[in-house]
Amino acid sequence: MLNQDIVFRDTYRLLCIFMAEQAIFDITPEDQQVWGGSQSSEEPLFRLRHQFIEDEINHTLINLAICNRTHMEFKKEKHAREYPDHICGTLIRGVATGEDEPLTFREACNKIIHANTFLATFKIAEEVKNVTDEVAPIHHEIWLLGDKFGKKWKAELDVLGFLRATTENFDLF
Repeated sequence: MLNQDIVFRDTYRLLCIFMAEQAIFDITPEDQQVWGGSQSSEEPLFRLRHQFIEDEINHTLINLAICNRTHMEFKKEKHAREYPDHICGTLIRGVATGEDEPLTFREACNKIIHANTFLATFKIAEEVKNVTDEVAPIHHEIWLLGDKFGKKWKAELDVLGFLRATTENFDLF
């Protein structure tokens, strides 16, 4: 049996990372929202965010996906209970053809576990992009890329939807 407290703590931590993004940008003067090359921000919280955000998001997502899948199987096998059937984004099964479908919670876990690439996204002028010329907070959608039997897929994961489903999968209340 998995330790629910650890799963809930990771879920909460990932929620806080995404919710803190805008706040960190709000407290950092625009001319200090820099990183890389010869520039470094004088804002210590901005530097801290930049140093850890990618690894924290990726590792926590992978850990939660593994815990969720394990718990789903346990619930189904031992208690004949179904897991949440939330939609957590969009799955593009064939990148070349653009065929897409809703990304179910179970499939989101699979795609997180098997992704070759995790791409952060940014919301610029109401458009979600994975590359921007502007410095911007990370948006709560992560793009996962991979392939299955030589066919490239892309999952546009709504992290907040995934966290909601995680909470329900472990029956918080």
